[in-house]
Amino acid sequence: MSINYLQSASQNLVIDINNSGGIESGSALQALMQKTEANQWWTTEDVPDIPGYFWIVSAVDGLVIDIDSTGGIQSGSKLQALVKKSEANQYWTTEPVADKPGYFWIVSSYNLAIDINETGGIKSGSQLQALTQKNEANQWWRWVAAPVATPPATLGSNSNYYLYGGVNSSGAYIPLENIVVTIDVTEDIVGTPPFNFQLNAYSPKNNVDGWQQYGISMAPGSTQLNSFAENWPLSGKNLFNIEPNGFVSIPNQTTIPAGYKIVIQLTYGSNSNIDGSVVTVWNGGTKLGSQTISLIGQPLAAGGKISEADLAPIVAYQLNLVAWANSEVATLSSGAGTITYSSSTSMTALNGRPPDAESTYITAETANSIYSVMPSGKSGSFSQPFGVSSTMSQPAMPGALRHARISRFQPPRVS
Repeated sequence: MSINYLQSASQNLVIDINNSGGIESGSALQALMQKTEANQWWTTEDVPDIPGYFWIVSAVDGLVIDIDSTGGIQSGSKLQALVKKSEANQYWTTEPVADKPGYFWIVSSYNLAIDINETGGIKSGSQLQALTQKNEANQWWRWVAAPVATPPATLGSNSNYYLYGGVNSSGAYIPLENIVVTIDVTEDIVGTPPFNFQLNAYSPKNNVDGWQQYGISMAPGSTQLNSFAENWPLSGKNLFNIEPNGFVSIPNQTTIPAGYKIVIQLTYGSNSNIDGSVVTVWNGGTKLGSQTISLIGQPLAAGGKISEADLAPIVAYQLNLVAWANSEVATLSSGAGTITYSSSTSMTALNGRPPDAESTYITAETANSIYSVMPSGKSGSFSQPFGVSSTMSQPAMPGALRHARISRFQPPRVS
């Protein structure tokens, strides 16, 4: 899925989420000068069962263009960026502008067009509204390709972008703080054997804890989802493997249904060390359950208890939809959705492991999952659609060491 600006025929201004008070659901939309910033990048997602209509989805938090219904929807209603809903005020289609190749009106299912408010003159910062359709340049738009981060050689399975915090003015790494990964499932994810979402994270150099794994998983023979935390040194057995019992029931052993939202939030101790995770699952607006893993005081694999000295910060991470554990290969027959990455540290999407990461590990589990390209440039939030490929083979990652996630629910098969 391509990433684009929506550029106006009026002064080449683009649709922008106003970030003056921080971007959140309900932030106003405006027409602004084009910048290399994620709050100006958009994709589309088709509305099921309504041919020709789509959501216009931001690269920030998966927010969509919405007509503010406060006071009722009418010509002149303001536009905002809002959490995606199955509501007509978020459904859009395009109509070509005659004699203006490449330009179109963006028309809602209420037959109102996206319009730059010309009160006070059209300029960078003018507000956007839904207005009766007119033959005027401030309602004409076109797609303009946004800069895309160079993707890995294979963008799928156990090979995704690395979200990286960068370095400061002294050349020291910047730890990634307040990481939250949100997975919105828009099409049933169906696969055998079971599968999981792994947040695979990279510690800075000179740490015992070199590679960190967190996430949510299915298990063979189970209709439950469980979270996990498994960390590794540069060589030898894992430092620890914490894998509680399941906390959310799913309909069957092969499916995570459409409408589910999975939120993986990392927690922090001293010196930006990751000291656990909180994983929450929603079905629409209903919270199905939450599971917290607190690492301090849990058992180390070699004996003793986990302390801050056994933990580390994160300089980079990636999210992988792969088989559940033990170097398995999952075959997915369906599945689609959006992954939203957020951090209070600005991130950059890289196509390879950054130089200040301690380990070269990637996960050994694989699947025929695929991920979209991501924008270039820094942002505190990115959204990335994912899906399923019928043809993708297991990706080759030169120079990377594959490392299996070990699950207590079923030991690895002996070949």
